[in-house]
Amino acid sequence: MLLQESLMGVKTGLGHAMWFVKHTMGVIETAVTKPFQTFTNNIKQPKSTKNHQATIKGKAASSSSSEESASNLQVIGVGFGRTGTYSLKLALDRLGYPTLHTQHLYELPEILDMWVDRVFKPAIDRQELYMGDPDWNLITSYGYRAAVDLPSALYYEQLNELYPDAKFILTTRENSEVWFESFETMATSVAQFTSLGGGFLRHVNQLDTYLRWLSAQVNKDKELLSSRKPLPNLNRERAINTYQEHNRRVKEIIPADRLLEYKIEHGWEPLCKFLNIHETHCPKEDFPKTNSATSVKAQAASCSIIVISGCLLIFYILFGKLLPWIIPSCRKTRLGCPLICRSSRLLNNKKSF
Repeated sequence: MLLQESLMGVKTGLGHAMWFVKHTMGVIETAVTKPFQTFTNNIKQPKSTKNHQATIKGKAASSSSSEESASNLQVIGVGFGRTGTYSLKLALDRLGYPTLHTQHLYELPEILDMWVDRVFKPAIDRQELYMGDPDWNLITSYGYRAAVDLPSALYYEQLNELYPDAKFILTTRENSEVWFESFETMATSVAQFTSLGGGFLRHVNQLDTYLRWLSAQVNKDKELLSSRKPLPNLNRERAINTYQEHNRRVKEIIPADRLLEYKIEHGWEPLCKFLNIHETHCPKEDFPKTNSATSVKAQAASCSIIVISGCLLIFYILFGKLLPWIIPSCRKTRLGCPLICRSSRLLNNKKSF
């Protein structure tokens, strides 16, 4: 069982890391070639035509956004991270509710940018436990009908007012100590990863910004907003108090008929009943269980290794692409840099990536 969880964590971590590396390589390639492409496009394409095309694209995007944003969140997970939120996400997906979980925020740059620009970064700039003003319409415009995990779980009061017909699910662990051990493992693993890769990749930097904001919120300590990397360990007593107070307030604020207190071990039946899904349509397969503490450690370790290796490869390839322009003799004879020149050709061959 332990080996299986570790292998699953490694697989997930490798998937995350490869996305980071591939995305960054694409950004670097664009940064290197964009000045030449822009110059060429300005020659080939009249300015009036470009403006017209931009206007059409803008109207289409605006129309699409206004139509999609009319939809509401129907299910909201208000349990803290490490209470089975990813298993809940998979279950809600299975039941027909496309669900946003924080683990996949990096794949949605516009939504991640929204959180960073409207919540995380302003809090760090102000050096206060600032909650900001998240754009929930942006989230629903992507087709999501449910959201689980932090940070959205912290906005239960706002979401209760915004979506008066939504149903809320409060996931919990066996006890507060079990939750803290799991949450601290996650926070420490992610902090180690971001301290290694954050200086190279924009999305990893954003993840570090989020973790810094989240740690400050959970610890109720604004000093963490400006702490050096890696972030210090959470204060057990403060974190547990925050967790318990959050759960108490959720049960106090959310009407009982719209709130399900839930543990992943409860399985499908109470979840289907709460969401008014008839027993004949309730899944019969095993309830999804994933993201154990062991899996999270393996994810962070494998992701760190790949990201560091990827960063080294990116700089090697980028250097190989720029060196012939810096050293004309290398461009002509390629003396002393055959591997770098070969790497440059590899970057140009998009099929290789």
